Amino acid sequence: MHPLVSKLIPQFVLGRYGRVRRLWERRQNSKKTAEEVFTEIYEKSKWGGSQGEFCSGTGSANERTVAAYVAMISEQASAERVNDFETPTVFI
Repeated sequence: MHPLVSKLIPQFVLGRYGRVRRLWERRQNSKKTAEEVFTEIYEKSKWGGSQGEFCSGTGSANERTVAAYVAMISEQASAERVNDFETPTVFI
């Protein structure tokens, strides 16, 4: 939606529109493979960035989020005694 249009529409209407749109996208995505879903996300820059530019969303650029993620993965790897990342390990 164009930013100017979203400024003119009441907030409760925008919220409802967002919920309906997310529901529709979930239904559409349920018919696709994970590869098809993520290909579309990156091709259409749905998580931000310029067209054709790799962007995995705003959370990937947030230092606190990245630090927390790295700490969690490191802790889990230690708990599972993962020393060699060439050996596939499944975290559940």
